[in-house]
Amino acid sequence: MNVPEIFDQPGAAFVLLPAGSKFPPIEKAWQEKPHTFTEAVAHKGNVGVLAGNGYIGLDQDDPKAFHELGLPATTTWETRPGRVGMWFMAGGDLAEALESIGKKPDLAQIKLFKDGQAVGEVKLSRSYQVIPPSWKEVDGQRVDYRLLAAVPPARISLKWLLQELQKVGISFSSRLEQNASKLECMAREARQSRTDPNSHRARRY
Repeated sequence: MNVPEIFDQPGAAFVLLPAGSKFPPIEKAWQEKPHTFTEAVAHKGNVGVLAGNGYIGLDQDDPKAFHELGLPATTTWETRPGRVGMWFMAGGDLAEALESIGKKPDLAQIKLFKDGQAVGEVKLSRSYQVIPPSWKEVDGQRVDYRLLAAVPPARISLKWLLQELQKVGISFSSRLEQNASKLECMAREARQSRTDPNSHRARRY
């Protein structure tokens, strides 16, 4: 398979997929069986580049939502007409960056939302991005993944990326999750009010 040489970077690891498929990989426990670039090239099906080991990915399922996002030039490809994948080297403390947005330090990916709609993901670990020259069927038609920028992955800080995403209105939880969080907070405050001896309700008696 003619995997673009730009993906032949130090420490880069790959997952092997059936031809025309995004999931599942051909091996069980694929997270524990990373493949080399040479093995990816020899594979006759689709290929994904693994997140982790110093790399993170950004999938833009709705590029309009990211229009004002200023990112350095990096490895970029089209996953289908109107959708884009980007690959970066990760600098900084990922766990600290995740903590800054209230997420668990071992999160595999961050789902991205704008105006309550899902618009993409940030791939961190135990996840992958399907890369050229893979293909898939969309509405009965074959669609090929296509390299847009053969640029080595730029080094960025995850914390910086998350801050920049927030500046253009991207959030890291859906409206449903946000509403659930608000309801949970209200319920917690109500419980505290009932048990707090210094509460206004307690003073009335």
